[in-house]
Amino acid sequence: RMPDDIAARTAYAVGTRFAQAGKWPEAREVFALLTAKYPGHPLAMDAYRWLLRYHASSETRRRVEIQQKLAFKTVSFEPVPGANKQVVPAGGTSNPSANLAVQEDVYRLYSPEMIFKWHQACLDFQPKLTAFGPVYARDPSAWLNFLAARRQLGQHTEAQTFVSDYFKNNPGAATMPVGVDPWRDCLAAELWLTQPGLVPTPPKPLGTCRVTETRPFLDGKLDDPCWADLPALAVKPVAVSGDSTTFAEQYRTEARFAYDSKFLYVAVTCTHPAGMQVPTVAKRTRDADLDGHDRVDILLDLDRDYQTYYRFQIDHRGCLAEDCWGDRTWNPKYYVAFLPTETGWTAEIAIPLVELTGERVSHGRAWAMNVSRVVPGQGVQAWSTPADGEPRPEGMGILQFRTGN
Repeated sequence: RMPDDIAARTAYAVGTRFAQAGKWPEAREVFALLTAKYPGHPLAMDAYRWLLRYHASSETRRRVEIQQKLAFKTVSFEPVPGANKQVVPAGGTSNPSANLAVQEDVYRLYSPEMIFKWHQACLDFQPKLTAFGPVYARDPSAWLNFLAARRQLGQHTEAQTFVSDYFKNNPGAATMPVGVDPWRDCLAAELWLTQPGLVPTPPKPLGTCRVTETRPFLDGKLDDPCWADLPALAVKPVAVSGDSTTFAEQYRTEARFAYDSKFLYVAVTCTHPAGMQVPTVAKRTRDADLDGHDRVDILLDLDRDYQTYYRFQIDHRGCLAEDCWGDRTWNPKYYVAFLPTETGWTAEIAIPLVELTGERVSHGRAWAMNVSRVVPGQGVQAWSTPADGEPRPEGMGILQFRTGN
């Protein structure tokens, strides 16, 4: 019974609260209701944007999959009345007297049909976005959503044509120098990955994640074979309160990435002036408050929509925090070794790939990624720009998986 304007604003506020609380299915229903009942309201456009990101993203899909995770601790059987006190075997159990082995943390994944419906919903919004006019129809962030959804649906040829058409239909974007519009650079990077001859200058920095045959021993020392001869990604100043040269020399930051069939490994090396060491936290807790502390952010965007991402954080005390698209209720299992010294600190991280994706990571796969460091009172550093103290996903570079140097 509310007036349309108040009703639309109320629905948007409710949907936003659901999204911030990690209740994404509820947020999806509210935003869909807003777009259906009040399509002409200005907030309907913001609701469409959220829905596009939600349905284009493999990270959000995986987040929902993991929320359906089934963990079994013990299993017992009760005799069936009238069955001579024998245990009737369940599906897949042929011997009723055999011990039933139940694996913990079994993921109940969506069927291919459900995955198709998830990402097809993003493409179904494309004509609705076009109805808002050319400004919204040519929005590069929306095109990145449509592009990511097409790749998730296996429409790789259509995806290549789709991104090529953007530059054909927007001549100004085709001739724009790198660094002027970060969203245009994201689309240009997609064109460069598939058709490098059409983009003479790489629009994004390119880093390597190299396969390793031996897992690192997580002690923070970085003396394992997997880190040997692996080029480091240098994190450089982007916002400085004083002299940038001094800041870069005193607070050097490097990152390295490796992987195998089970884990993504990340090594971070940070320096600081002597005497800046702080006590290591005695006990880690989930989602520690890292504000006001020297900290490193690692952003991982597996489908390169440059809008939804995983974030892992660690600070100079060894405290940790993580979120998925801002949702701090995401609590993946991962492992971190932290080693402080008088002049800096290192961290060695092992993230199970199953926490990030249900797909196999192979040679040539490319993720969007960034590593940034915030030093309170000194400045911000990043491997790829634009970057700030808070995530700027459109500024992420490219991390490519390789089986060799």
